[in-house]
Amino acid sequence: MVEEKNVIIIPAYEPDEKLLILIEELKSLGLVYIIVIDDGSGNEYQKIFKSAEDSGVYVFHHEKNMGKGQSIKTAISIMLKKIQDINGFITADSDNQHTAKDIMRVANKLNECPDNLILGIRDFTSKNVPWKSRNGNKFSSMYFKITTGVTCLDTQTGLRGIPVSMTELALGVPGERYEYEMNFLIAVAKNGLQIYNMP
Repeated sequence: MVEEKNVIIIPAYEPDEKLLILIEELKSLGLVYIIVIDDGSGNEYQKIFKSAEDSGVYVFHHEKNMGKGQSIKTAISIMLKKIQDINGFITADSDNQHTAKDIMRVANKLNECPDNLILGIRDFTSKNVPWKSRNGNKFSSMYFKITTGVTCLDTQTGLRGIPVSMTELALGVPGERYEYEMNFLIAVAKNGLQIYNMP
């Protein structure tokens, strides 16, 4: 059983009902510490965020779109102040691309390996994976290996378990948008910290 002090971070820009479905599935699995960042989605999406908030999820609103990286930093900063004895943070996308069960698996692995950055690796052998995504990841993984000497099978995955011991690094890494995720990975590797590739 996963510890309750794993916080699920869901950056959201113009989400649909899939966000609410994901939240309910996470809660049914016992993952109750959830923060959704409304990254400047606009008035027409506030009904979705209100429903999320009504379900017991903490929702924070960026007045304008600030990017995924900044959303993750905002969420970490908020929850460190709100909750004591946090075990770690699991980042997930708002479009249900990551299933609640996969998020749970990452949370459990983070409990087992509390000093590792846990990466939920996508299955690139599936026919459903677009050619652009497959080749883009192949290139970025190669770049990561050359830059750091560390093997990372999926540098672009949004499903990550960040141990609380890495939060200072996570908050200090430059980048506000999608480049943040690669910057953080490189910083973890260059600081000699462990990365666990979880299929």
